Amino acid sequence: MTKQGYRTLLRRNIEPSIGQYALAEITPSVVRDWYSKVTVNAGRDQAAKSYRLLRAVLNTAVDDELIGRNPCRIRGGGAEHADERPMIDAELVFRLADAITPRLRALVIVAGFVGLRTGELLGLRRCDVDLYNRRLTVLVQAQQIVGKGRIVTGPKSEAGQRTVSLPRSRSRRSRSTSPARAAL
Repeated sequence: MTKQGYRTLLRRNIEPSIGQYALAEITPSVVRDWYSKVTVNAGRDQAAKSYRLLRAVLNTAVDDELIGRNPCRIRGGGAEHADERPMIDAELVFRLADAITPRLRALVIVAGFVGLRTGELLGLRRCDVDLYNRRLTVLVQAQQIVGKGRIVTGPKSEAGQRTVSLPRSRSRRSRSTSPARAAL
């Protein structure tokens, strides 16, 4: 997660409630109550991310001997349990691609059929796409950072650098009507 992401979690989910307590007043009970409210108001994934950030901040307070023990003790509190994302119908992907500005058409098609993360999609370059062998290589990701603009970095892990296959189109519509469809 980026520094901007941490600031957002802090501003939205931590400061409004935990921020009213002095460090010594943040007990496991306060953390449990806060975590329950964030889960209801912002969702499980946001609660998990916010919990990990709060735990890290409070670990620093322990290291600096400002508090004796970290009150973040919720078993599994920082674990995200993302549901499997459903794939949308091929016809809908093509309808969306037909409706968007032409320069973003390929992005919509790749997003709809390949399943890359947003940063990976935004980091794709022409040299990463091999239409002849029907594959693309993920080497970088791009993020739009407020105040800094577009930042291009490598994936978070080595596993993030990978080659994925481009599927064949199963659309009933004629591929000859669209070069982008022919490319898939």
